[in-house]
Amino acid sequence: MKSIEHVVVLKRTGGNIDWQEGRDLWWSDLIANASAEHRPVEMNAEDPLFILYTSGSTGKPKGVLAHHRRLSGLCGHHL
Repeated sequence: MKSIEHVVVLKRTGGNIDWQEGRDLWWSDLIANASAEHRPVEMNAEDPLFILYTSGSTGKPKGVLAHHRRLSGLCGHHL
């Protein structure tokens, strides 16, 4: 997909993945190189949280955008 710049990959099994150099990043490498101190970024409920890509019935990937309000609503529901 042309719109995807980076993919963060979390290794859970020993299976092979279709790795794309320059795009894909290991989660463990990102965490190992992260600063111990950081400042949180201010966000509001309408800011994008993630895009979930699905193949859909046509086989052409489609993106579904989830906002931060969805996460806060889910957390509130389970507390």
